[in-house]
Amino acid sequence: MMRKVWLSLVSLIFLVVGCSPQPPAPPTVDPVTSPTSVLTQTITGFAKWGSTVKIAGGAQEVSGVADPYAGRFAIAVTLNPNTTNDLSLTATDATGTSQPTKVSIVTPAPGVSIRMMLSAQTMKAGGSVMATVEVLDVNGQNNGMVVAPTITAGPAGNGALNVSGTASPFTLSGTLAGVYTVTAQLSANISVSQTLTVTAADPAVLTLALGNSAAPLTAVNTATAGTQLVYVYTVVDMYGNQIPQPLVTVTTNMPGAVVSPVDTQGTDTSGNTYYQGMLVNFVKSSNTPWNVTAHVAGTTLTQIKSILIGADQTALVARLTLSNNITQVNNPLNYKVVVSDGFGNTVTTGLGAMSVTLTPTPTTAATCAPTACASATQNGTLSVPVSGVYQVAVAFAGTPTVVGDSVYISVINAPIPPTVTIVSPLNTDVFGTLAQIPVQVQINYANNNNNSVLYFASGAFNQSNTIAGLGQTVSSGAALFNLNPGGFNNAQPTVESLIIVATDGTTGASTTKTVSFTIDIFKNISPQLGRPTAVKVTQSTFVAATALLAPMGLSILPATNTLYIADSGTSTVFASSLAGPFPVAAGNLTSVKNNLNGVSDAQLQPDAGGVAPPATYQGIFAGSAANANFVKVDAAGVVTNLPTATPLTGIRNVAYQASSTLGAMTIAQHLFATRPAAGRVEVTDLAGADLTGGGGGITMNGQLVEPWGVAYVQNGTTSIRLFVTSNNGGGDRIYMCDISGAINTWSARCNGAGNVLAINAAVPGGSQLQTPRALAISPGGTKLYAVSAGGGFNQGRVLSYDISGITCAAGTCTCATPGCNETTVVRNLQFPNGLAFDAATAPNLYVSDTFLRAVAQIQPGTTAF
Repeated sequence: MMRKVWLSLVSLIFLVVGCSPQPPAPPTVDPVTSPTSVLTQTITGFAKWGSTVKIAGGAQEVSGVADPYAGRFAIAVTLNPNTTNDLSLTATDATGTSQPTKVSIVTPAPGVSIRMMLSAQTMKAGGSVMATVEVLDVNGQNNGMVVAPTITAGPAGNGALNVSGTASPFTLSGTLAGVYTVTAQLSANISVSQTLTVTAADPAVLTLALGNSAAPLTAVNTATAGTQLVYVYTVVDMYGNQIPQPLVTVTTNMPGAVVSPVDTQGTDTSGNTYYQGMLVNFVKSSNTPWNVTAHVAGTTLTQIKSILIGADQTALVARLTLSNNITQVNNPLNYKVVVSDGFGNTVTTGLGAMSVTLTPTPTTAATCAPTACASATQNGTLSVPVSGVYQVAVAFAGTPTVVGDSVYISVINAPIPPTVTIVSPLNTDVFGTLAQIPVQVQINYANNNNNSVLYFASGAFNQSNTIAGLGQTVSSGAALFNLNPGGFNNAQPTVESLIIVATDGTTGASTTKTVSFTIDIFKNISPQLGRPTAVKVTQSTFVAATALLAPMGLSILPATNTLYIADSGTSTVFASSLAGPFPVAAGNLTSVKNNLNGVSDAQLQPDAGGVAPPATYQGIFAGSAANANFVKVDAAGVVTNLPTATPLTGIRNVAYQASSTLGAMTIAQHLFATRPAAGRVEVTDLAGADLTGGGGGITMNGQLVEPWGVAYVQNGTTSIRLFVTSNNGGGDRIYMCDISGAINTWSARCNGAGNVLAINAAVPGGSQLQTPRALAISPGGTKLYAVSAGGGFNQGRVLSYDISGITCAAGTCTCATPGCNETTVVRNLQFPNGLAFDAATAPNLYVSDTFLRAVAQIQPGTTAF
């Protein structure tokens, strides 16, 4: 028994001595990232469960505890930069510390690529862009290296793009416009580049010059009338960078002159881009300079250049006028000589000596005053002591050459009655219930003693008919009578008369002058002065005023005898029967189409082929793109909106032309649509798509200003003659283009120097066209009718032009008579706008008056339309 106990004790001692505790095994480490640019790394692996794992060799010693069950550890280590970090990991518990496990991590990682990002690809001069540059290691991490970008291509010099900053992001800035290449380079084989465009800053300096058409430009501030002139401008920013294609408007205060659009672009001797255009019709001389003004849109930049225009002394002509063509022996006859150039400019200085001669020579010499006839003044008197018929001539000696002039006079011994001329009113227009009309007369007496004049009137005039102190030549602006048109019957015009009797106090010879005044149904007062009345207004309110707010465009559908009225005030197109009775009550007007946002035309034309019932196309102007469309209206009044390929905002008048033959080709149906704000006529299909090939429309060689009215006439199969109004604010015009060829060539044909005619440019005494509106072709196609809205109340007219005699050859078109025989057809309208003819045997003309809110019917008078 003792022996068994001893053996057990010995065994226990043996076990204790043979199984003494051992320290933990070295930790095992998962693979690490090396080299790396990330200075904080998490080291993971396994160690004895519950042991403390220490990591030395980094920026500082760190430790962590292995999982008590699985032995897993994860410890964050901060590494030393730019070196090899030899890390030593040990595991420690109650039995001791393990042998170390060695791990090496290299920092930073070498850069293998470079990345650069710009905050913008473009900038204005004077601005800045940020460039962020990163050097990436093999793992795609930023290794912290600093690489500054450089400018490797682009403009050089003052203000060129430069780089600033010591670390990313870097600042790129400069004031010199251009395209630059920005490069960040890591090594000879590793780099990255991007393009940065520096654009000009806002416009800061506008330079304007005037000169002749020679190149290079020679700036001038004086020129002779008719000299070809150009304007040239440049626009730069505050750093001197060119503003590409600047929006500049150029205008002039010379009446009748035209500033054409820019037609030339080039570079001047300073390297600046210039833009050049023509100054057309600079022909008016003046003692003070005319101004040419340039303005950069959207800015306050404006520059004015002045130019003094002198008369063209290479083609001077004298004009002689006498106060009377019949005079008595020895009676002083007033004469006046005006010398002018080919542009109508009066020349008063630098002329040679002027002489006055008579043919045949009187047996007793004639006398001139205040100087002798051999060296006469340009204003004076001529007395002839011997009766007879004489040619009175004036001539100028020396240079410049002046073409003389002559007139015939009859010198008699018998008494000569006075001449009475009504100076004004030639076209007095009055609107209201009370009209005070001043009548101005000019009376020429053969003698100077005891002359008299008597005024009296017929009808219901309140008259003051005595004026004292009338002499040889009398101009009196006194109010001779007052007229209240409110007392007259509105249904028919009323005619009253003013009678003027002038008596020569020496011989007793007298002259009676009667002036007829017509009070029309609009209560307008119009002196006829003996001229025949071409037309008469028969319906003052053809359409009731209460139904309309601002009637504008008109059109008539002959198949249904229906008048269409585009009323801008109500944004509605109305239809009215022409059968009467008149006036048409508001309730009898049919609203064809409403909500048209400022409709301005109701131009209706038969569609191609004359399909029965005839359809028509109606041009609609609207204030917004959504409503800028064309509308089809058939004879039954069915309305269809046609698709609009491109919104044509700002349409005023429309003319439709069906498919036709032009030369050897067929021209598809199309629309002519005026756009005043755009300064052109669009030629489109029925969906509004441009047919001219370039989208520029027709500008009549750049001369159109606020075009409004449009009409055309087919000149057989040879050409189409397109007429368009131009509101020049003085010297208003109607331009005609003789169109031929394919439709996609029309724009070029009408925008060049040839084929364009201003039909009213040569009206004797000046055209009456002012603020033109609608145009209409007479039913026979021989005359063009134009609305002249005038410059105020009662100045509205309807004018006609003979277009049947227009001829075109070699690109030049001419009227058969000066100004195409411009004739005033209707006077004394308030604010006329639209025109239309009906299909009567003797066609009636219909005129809309926007102010009166009415449409008037004008019946043909002594001369049919």
